[in-house]
Amino acid sequence: MPLAGDDPADIRIYFGSEEGAHGRAFDYADARFVVSPDASEIWCTWTSTPEDAATYFLGPILAYALRHRGTLALHASAVVDVHVDGGTAILIAGAPGTGKSTAAATYALRGATVITDDVAAIEWRGERPFVKAGYPRLRLWSDIAQALWGSEDALPLLTPTWTKRFVDLTAGDYAFATGAHPIGAIYVLTGRAAEASLRAITGHEAAIALLRHASVTHILEDELREDELAQVAGLASAVPVFELTARAMLLP
Repeated sequence: MPLAGDDPADIRIYFGSEEGAHGRAFDYADARFVVSPDASEIWCTWTSTPEDAATYFLGPILAYALRHRGTLALHASAVVDVHVDGGTAILIAGAPGTGKSTAAATYALRGATVITDDVAAIEWRGERPFVKAGYPRLRLWSDIAQALWGSEDALPLLTPTWTKRFVDLTAGDYAFATGAHPIGAIYVLTGRAAEASLRAITGHEAAIALLRHASVTHILEDELREDELAQVAGLASAVPVFELTARAMLLP
């Protein structure tokens, strides 16, 4: 059934059972998923908690399903920049731990609208790429909650077994996007240094930088890898791409 609205569900998720499961299986330490060949059905079982299983589902499993449905997924967060073209999206890509969600949280605290966290689904409308809205949460480690909110307990735990926490973007003064937004720029986080630096990259270098942060590339079938390469090259040609090295000090 759909999570919201009256539109029919196009992916059916079966929690707690593998009855009728068929397709590719993904095994984690405390959860197991089976995704049907057309990604229209997903079976999910777990040995710990449903919250733990949801962290995998909303990350690599969702990204894999998107790729099987023809949608490019980047390992990136996205926010709305209201100062450009009335509201275009800024994508913040990078490896785990480089600060994608932290950057999005900083934007959120300053009143910006968050579009998605961790998995950025890209769709094309003509020659222009758009990023689609994800789910209304930002996932952060406890030390980031402490640095930005003054106390790690200011944010609820993501699961009973992790120290990771989350921002509920439907609560308080936070703003969460709906629909899809045109992409104005992509920033690829490369790590931290004593001083911040920003460098524009283009062509082959930009495409490789984005491909490095495409979600679940390492588990895709060959034909999907070819499609992904074409989509990433098109994305690198359509929007400005920058490499950003952030300051080592976390700013409040």
